[in-house]
Amino acid sequence: MESFRPGNTDPIALRPTPHRMGVIMIRFSVLLVLAVVGLALIYSR
Repeated sequence: MESFRPGNTDPIALRPTPHRMGVIMIRFSVLLVLAVVGLALIYSR
């Protein structure tokens, strides 16, 4: 029974990694948008 428990935790541990990648991608895209908007405002003036 004990040998099965670590096997069950492996897929659970693998699931948060794609979620973290999604959060990183969202933050990266938001920073890119903010940078583009900031540059556009600077150039428009």
